[in-house]
Amino acid sequence: MARAALGWSLLDVQEKTGINKNTVVRFESGKGVLVSTLVKLEKFFTGEGLIFVNEGGEHGQGVLFSRDLQTKLATAPRSAQKPKSGKRSQKTK
Repeated sequence: MARAALGWSLLDVQEKTGINKNTVVRFESGKGVLVSTLVKLEKFFTGEGLIFVNEGGEHGQGVLFSRDLQTKLATAPRSAQKPKSGKRSQKTK
């Protein structure tokens, strides 16, 4: 949810955190990863301005934008770039 909220590709997360994109895929698909990896991801995303909401609350599990992140996103110029898929482009002969 955090990656999607920021509009980041797997490659973006890999470049920004140093965590291999395959590890992120494993985590996102519900497979096991090291606790230290989870801690690193959580610290990174909270440092970016996301707030994690645990289940049991009125709205269930999810992420929220901090006020600082809301302001940053509202004032950021919008780009017409296509998101990176994380796949290598195929060369044609």
